[in-house]
Amino acid sequence: MRSIFLFVVASTFILSNAATIGGIVGAPAPGTPVAGVKVVLIDGNSSGPRIDSTVSDTLGQYTFSNVSTGAKTIQADKSGYNKTTVLISINTTGQALIQNLNITINNKTSSFVGVVRRASDSTLVAGATITLTGNAETGRSVTTAANGSYRFDSVGTGTGYTVTTTLTGYNNTSVGGITATWNATTTIGTMYLTRNLGSLSGIIRRTDSTTIPISGAKVVVLLGSTKVDSATTNTNGLYTLILNAGTYNVRVSKSGFKSNRGFPTRDTTSTVIFNSTVTLNMNLTPAASTITGTITSRNTTNTVSGAKIVLQRRMGSNPAPAGNNTWYNLDSTVTGANGVYTFTNLIAAGPNPATAGQYRVLVSSTSVAFVSYPNGTTETNTDTMTVAIGGTRIFDVSVCLGFVTPENPNPCPSGILPKSMGQDSRNIRLMPYGNNLILSVNPSTYSYQISIVDLTGVQRHTVNIPAGETQAVVPAMFAPENGYLLLLK
Repeated sequence: MRSIFLFVVASTFILSNAATIGGIVGAPAPGTPVAGVKVVLIDGNSSGPRIDSTVSDTLGQYTFSNVSTGAKTIQADKSGYNKTTVLISINTTGQALIQNLNITINNKTSSFVGVVRRASDSTLVAGATITLTGNAETGRSVTTAANGSYRFDSVGTGTGYTVTTTLTGYNNTSVGGITATWNATTTIGTMYLTRNLGSLSGIIRRTDSTTIPISGAKVVVLLGSTKVDSATTNTNGLYTLILNAGTYNVRVSKSGFKSNRGFPTRDTTSTVIFNSTVTLNMNLTPAASTITGTITSRNTTNTVSGAKIVLQRRMGSNPAPAGNNTWYNLDSTVTGANGVYTFTNLIAAGPNPATAGQYRVLVSSTSVAFVSYPNGTTETNTDTMTVAIGGTRIFDVSVCLGFVTPENPNPCPSGILPKSMGQDSRNIRLMPYGNNLILSVNPSTYSYQISIVDLTGVQRHTVNIPAGETQAVVPAMFAPENGYLLLLK
């Protein structure tokens, strides 16, 4: 019992000689007292261990008792204020140190929160961009979360803030005149997004008769090369598409029609305006003409199968300014067992390339060995052709078979010549007339023979046309029902 009594007396003696620290927390000190400030006592500098902590009372007062001698750090902190740190020193036991603390207001402790929804169905919108401007803010942005919410922290106290919501395909929405209350969170009302919609509409008609609409034409709109939507014209040639405002590439096509340049589609651009209808009418040209021919061997006079035929069309003026007289690849095919190639649904091309264009064919092969046609500048420049509306143009090519080797790089020194150059090229048209068919051709100084061949390769009828004549009668019974080829000899 004696030892316990002596221990208590000794402890009481030591504590009674410890120092005391106290003061007022003010903003600024010791001006307006600030209650509820957390004051922490740290041994040594600010990285040392915590000894004690307290909270300022309604008068802003705080007190630490029983403080040992040595260096101490006092920190004062409260939401809405800047943290204050003071380094002091307790030199003697029993010292009573008054240390007032100056804690300053932090004007960037406000917060804004809100939610974004779609106006059409009130669903929450994720991924929308929210931008804060006004007061000292120059355009800070955040993105809405999966639940459509957003938050801005560390906003300066003040008025005149604006929050703007943006999302691709929707109209921008803004809320202005927002006040940031010091050290408080302000909830902004729900922002609703409406679709940024306009419409693209028009009529697709025939080029050769602009009063005749084209039904069943496909209209495709793209952003760059990405398809956005499509529509098909009705019996009046009308199409309508509801789209977001923006600039689109527009592509129109229909089987049996081509663009004015001879391509299978008509391409243009159009800008859709929000809340407006933009009208875009276009024309397509009926593609009803045919170019056909037979590829034969000059060495053996046999037909050549497996030859690749590329059809090109030239557009532009003649003589042409730079870049305005270009050959375009329109289509390609491979000759069958009978050496025949055919291109159908072509636009009629007249002699003036500035108004209608011209055609030519290129011949090459990967399965048989022969020099490709054309085989030289002369042939490239002269072997152009025109084709009448609804007409069939026959263009035969005679190729020289041969293997190219280092020792014999040009097995066909005379080149590959078109069999149907000059007087052998014809515009041939087969038209119904009563119970017969009229075979109509261009006049020639030579007599020639035309054979009607069905698509299976069977010759159905032969007509001899004397020099100078332009027509011949063919009994309708000899015209194949499922299509035919006209071969010129």
